[in-house]
This record gives sequence, structure tokens and C-alpha cells, in this order.
Amino acid sequence: MDARLGEEPNLRRYLRTLYALLLIFTLWASGRALYPDPAIFRPAVSWAAHRYRVDPKLLLAVIRTESHFDVTAISPRGAVGLMQIMPDTGRWLWPKVYGDARYDRAYLRDPEVNIHLGAYYLGFLMKTFNHNTSLALAAYNGGAANVRRWVRSGNQTNRTFLATVSYPETKRFVMKVWVAYVLYHVLYPWT
Repeated sequence: MDARLGEEPNLRRYLRTLYALLLIFTLWASGRALYPDPAIFRPAVSWAAHRYRVDPKLLLAVIRTESHFDVTAISPRGAVGLMQIMPDTGRWLWPKVYGDARYDRAYLRDPEVNIHLGAYYLGFLMKTFNHNTSLALAAYNGGAANVRRWVRSGNQTNRTFLATVSYPETKRFVMKVWVAYVLYHVLYPWT
């Protein structure tokens, strides 16, 4: 009888460990399903991230949030492609990235071009807002002029900044990108 009592706690510990591992695997697998590693875009993301000094996982998080990796995505407001570049923004970015003035909004549908323009723009916003990622993300979604106005409304930190954002869409965007960014670090630590 003593042997059975001794084995029972070990069995419970074993089952708890097995349950925890199963739960971790399930969460990991479902996380990978919701936040896929888009291997097809990895070369363009890696190159653009390096070129424009942006964290590649941040680029993936923005792409995931903006378009869910749908190269044909077009927003109701007219933003195009993986990184949802507005045509006028694309026109402004084009000579900075590609050096010539022959811009056509159809170029925004090319995934590699879209990633390069979006990465340049995000890098530009990071520099503009002293590498404050939350401010740069808010500017990417809601416009730099609006972010400057929100920042002028008070002394901001990353924690308190979102409280001053008056666009619910921009608040959600920044929070979703941060969640995706953390999950990409957890789910794909090797990339």
C-alpha cells in the first residue's frame, strides 16, 4: 500500500507535466498558424531591414498587422500591398528608395517594392521620432503630424502615449503590432 501512495504523486506530477507540455505545444502550434513565418518574403524583409536599419521582426509584425501577408490587399482608403502603402506616400518614397522619378502606383503591388518602401518609411519614422517604436508605428498608421500633435499634448512615455491617441484605429494598430512583434520573437527565435 505504501508503494501505491508513493507512485500516485509521481503519476500526478507526470500528468501535470505532460498536460503543461501539451498546452505549450498547442499554444505554440496555434500561434504559428495565426502568425506564420512567411518564408517567401524573408529575403526581401531581411534585406530591407538591414538596409534601412529596422528590426526584421518589426517589419514582419507590421506586414502581419497591415495585410496578413496578402500581396493583393487594398484597404478601403486605398492603401496597397503587404505594408499598405498609400499611393501618395509611395510617390514621396519612390525617389528616396529607387532614385528615379518614374513612379507608377502599380509598383506598390509588387511585394518586394512594397516591403522596401515600407521599410524605408518605417526607418525614416524611427529616426524622426528618436527611435521610439510606439511613436513611429503610430505615425506609420495615423500620420506623423498627428503623432506630433499627440506628443505635444503631454510628456509621453511608451506606456502613456496610447492614452493620448485620438484615433481608435491607430491605437489598435500599435497594440496589434506590438503583440505580433513579441509573438514573432517567441515563435521564431531563430529568424
